Amino acid sequence: MTQEITERVVANATKLHSADLLTWQSLGATAGSGLNGLNSFGYMWECPDMFRLGNSEILLCCPQGLPTQPHHYRNTFQSGYFVGQLDYVQGHFPHGDFHELDLGFEFYAPQTTLSEDGRRLLIGWMGIPDGDEFYQPTLAHGWIHTMTCVRELTLHAGKLHQHPTRELQQLRTAEQAWQGHVQDAPVWDMTRAEIEIETNSPFNADFGGALSLHWDGEWLTLTRRNRRSGEPEQRFWHGQLCHLTLLCDSSSVEIFINRGEAVMSSRYFPALPAQLIFSGHQHISLRRWLLADCVIE
Repeated sequence: MTQEITERVVANATKLHSADLLTWQSLGATAGSGLNGLNSFGYMWECPDMFRLGNSEILLCCPQGLPTQPHHYRNTFQSGYFVGQLDYVQGHFPHGDFHELDLGFEFYAPQTTLSEDGRRLLIGWMGIPDGDEFYQPTLAHGWIHTMTCVRELTLHAGKLHQHPTRELQQLRTAEQAWQGHVQDAPVWDMTRAEIEIETNSPFNADFGGALSLHWDGEWLTLTRRNRRSGEPEQRFWHGQLCHLTLLCDSSSVEIFINRGEAVMSSRYFPALPAQLIFSGHQHISLRRWLLADCVIE
């Protein structure tokens, strides 16, 4: 009986119906441009993934063709989600607004799975199709792109929160903590590290001379030079900042804002070992763990 129910739910979630799982009948589109109260919303939705979280259904998708806005939709293609209630009989999916999953320079094609203990886990591609990916210096070494860390998803007041999955804490090794005025902060190696920042005051952080993060009390701005044009480019988050978690590797940074309220993921290519340098005049609290190698034997 459990298997039959599961098969029916999966079929109806895609708005297809089958009595025997061999012959299928389409019930129409569940979501898309021009449906569920949306106006024109891109010309193609890639990588759909629908799942239940709490008492709601979440639809992840990558709409292509959304016009760029001053502080949103600034990548070539976008990744985001809708929260709604799926009618498993009719296939209708009334939902709320579209929210970007990641506000950094590189994030696309997220997909999820369910852990054995019932957690919803997400992995995204830290790349953008048809962007500036073919200007990455790793091409000289025969490889390109990487994936995000595994993220655990939770739903709070209708918004997805993303956290580095707890298993990643097993990579933590040497720990160091510091607090004081920003201009006195230590210069830390961030080549492979997890760093926590607690402050609500303005500061600047330089990531190995290849990426910078600026908080002015209202906007969090991530800046780097475009690898193709050499011109500065920026990504933005707006809100009340109190906490950041930086998950750093030698060519990537994932910035978790307010314990998962938002994320900014980006590739960057500093001279190694990469150094994290702070500047500013207010109080800040810092914590760092160096991370061990993560190798599957």
